[in-house]
Amino acid sequence: MIKIAFVLTFFMFVSCAFVNLEPIWVEIAADGPGGTLVSAYSPVNIRFDCEMEKAEVESVVSVKSIQGNTDVDRRWEAAALVLTPVEGWSPGVVYTVSLAGTIRAVDGREERVAEHAFFHYGQVADIPFVVSFYPPDGAKTGVNEKSGAFVTLYFSQPMDTYSVEDAFTINGFSDKEYNWNEEKTTVTVTNKKNIAPLEKYVWTLDTAARSAAGFSLAKKVSAQWTSDAQTLKPVVSGVYPVAKRESAYGFEWIETGSPIEAGFGYGEAVKVTFSKRMDSASLKNIIRFEPSLSGRTETLSPWNIVFIPERDPVIGAYYTMTISGEAKDEDGLTMGEDYIARFKPDILYLDPVITVLGEPVSNGGTVDLSFGGAEAEAGISIIFGQPFLTENQIDCINQIKLSKVFPVCAPVPVLTSADWTGGKILYQVWSKFSDSNVHNHPHYYKYVIPGGQNGVTNGKGAYLQKDVVFYIKVTLE
Repeated sequence: MIKIAFVLTFFMFVSCAFVNLEPIWVEIAADGPGGTLVSAYSPVNIRFDCEMEKAEVESVVSVKSIQGNTDVDRRWEAAALVLTPVEGWSPGVVYTVSLAGTIRAVDGREERVAEHAFFHYGQVADIPFVVSFYPPDGAKTGVNEKSGAFVTLYFSQPMDTYSVEDAFTINGFSDKEYNWNEEKTTVTVTNKKNIAPLEKYVWTLDTAARSAAGFSLAKKVSAQWTSDAQTLKPVVSGVYPVAKRESAYGFEWIETGSPIEAGFGYGEAVKVTFSKRMDSASLKNIIRFEPSLSGRTETLSPWNIVFIPERDPVIGAYYTMTISGEAKDEDGLTMGEDYIARFKPDILYLDPVITVLGEPVSNGGTVDLSFGGAEAEAGISIIFGQPFLTENQIDCINQIKLSKVFPVCAPVPVLTSADWTGGKILYQVWSKFSDSNVHNHPHYYKYVIPGGQNGVTNGKGAYLQKDVVFYIKVTLE
């Protein structure tokens, strides 16, 4: 369940009547833990704490994924808008449910919102995908005996063999035979007869293929090769995240051990390996990303290049990396077809845990404090999910704000001290809450930790998904 907004509730006395200044509470939630959708037709609920103007709410709701807009059926259950996919959720695809625009409650309150929640059907780790295959896409193979008369697929998880075989198609293989390894993670599809020379073979594995646990393949995979061993075009034989490490030979780019589809983290680059010696001049501008990720390309060897981003990828975004088919080998032969890889950054949000004088507080919540002494102080502890670099610790302290909200005569709090422990725990002491004008009357303060890419960051690519906001109600006895 994702908490979108918990807000401070208070009333201001105006012209002998109470005016409700409470913002509209909104929550976007799915039926599974941790942002998962339990079934292909699980609903996503947008809940409110009051009756809404339904047409206005529906006009600012959208559901999108990397595949584009998603058609959903909409219905209301009391004060909740229920969204159900028309054609079902696709396994392994992340969906963004957005409520962005102006909404209005039946009681007349109006508010501009920009709330987004992310869901997927099944845990991402459960979704199988094809790690690699042979022959490479666009390759040329021999025809003698059975050299080239086979396709080998390598899966990320044990597979349901029957569903894979039903979902696999290839032209020219009139008498297919499937050979699986013991773990059911690798299958070789052979043709009992020799294949014909100068023939193009195209195979496809559809998403009807399932893992042994029952999850559908993340995406359809297809490739082709030609049965001719004379002229071999260059192909991309591997794409891997790499990290810069110091060795006896100086600094080197070391593979992280995972394919690019498994993630791409802070400070990493992308290594591309080709099947042949390449023309380095043709490799300078062959890599592009969607969404855009600018950077530079360096040549490591005649077979390898590395793309070094100028900035870290955006958390939560899905990137499509395209290697242009215009890349040439040393003989001037081009790949002919683009190589495409898709991945999600392996970087997490900061996710702080906050306590005020030992009392936990959630985003949007309120803490009640009562002081009887002349000098009131409030200790605030923030435990971040990931450590900060030293310079970013200072920036974090400077960006965090505690400001008065009501009444206007309330004293302005002062940050007395701020200390970091282990780069992850920030402890602040705020004081100067005392003022004789407000004794025995509550006054309110707003605490804000800025989120987003321009907010608090740990210097390693991680930041808050959104602003962290809570309120402090102070009563001086």
